[in-house]
Amino acid sequence: MAWLSVDQSLPDHRKTLRAADILSVSPVQIVGHMVCFWLWALDNAPDGDLGDVTPGMIARAAQWDGDPQLFTDALSEARFLESEGDPRIRNWEEYGGKLIEGKRKSRERAKRSEERRKAKEQETEMLDESTRNLRADNAQTAEQKRKEKKRREDKDIKPSSSSGDDESFSPSHQKDVDLEDFLSKALPVFWQEYPRKVGKREAEKAFRALFKACPKGKRADLMKGIADHLYDYIDTIEAKGTAMEYIKHPATWLRAIDFFEPPVKEAL
Repeated sequence: MAWLSVDQSLPDHRKTLRAADILSVSPVQIVGHMVCFWLWALDNAPDGDLGDVTPGMIARAAQWDGDPQLFTDALSEARFLESEGDPRIRNWEEYGGKLIEGKRKSRERAKRSEERRKAKEQETEMLDESTRNLRADNAQTAEQKRKEKKRREDKDIKPSSSSGDDESFSPSHQKDVDLEDFLSKALPVFWQEYPRKVGKREAEKAFRALFKACPKGKRADLMKGIADHLYDYIDTIEAKGTAMEYIKHPATWLRAIDFFEPPVKEAL
């Protein structure tokens, strides 16, 4: 709904009084005619231009029942209309111009807001699609990983530092393991299995720190504990459909767990 700004001085303004004298009507009647005319102009002459508007049209728009030419001449003489040059509403920017400009700016703001909304929707759709693809990939590989875990548990392979043919993530029978020799085999396996591959150097530091702090004779138990906790963590995040950005960094995960304690199942 359009509105019009009318100055409080309009009823007593010299232009109002001049038009009232010419037309022999009261000033308040001139105010009414001008308000009607300006309201009409908001939609029909938004820039104030009256080049193709006849005196009869002006009189009808202003609700003037008398002589149209007399009315328009009076408005021109009172300087409500331009009396020289192209016919137009005098000082239109003081009446309807502010509203027209406000509408233009409002449309521009609405357009920018709509563009931002659409861009946000597209970004959200892309993120949702990425999340769905990631969960689909996790679902496709979950069964394979569970089978691999079971295969390792059933086979229970001992590491062989002499041949280098066997690789195991959880040696459960060897009483002691050479640190560097075992790390050269266990660390790559851990890195391959861990679901979020970021911060490899920090992960290696955390991995080495665990073994250096571990008493001799318990390194195999430590390695089995890491394997048990890792596969339990993988099962949990796959069951929950955890997004990649919420999976812990490898180094953070390694530093946070007592691997000599069995995994505690989380409620899904």
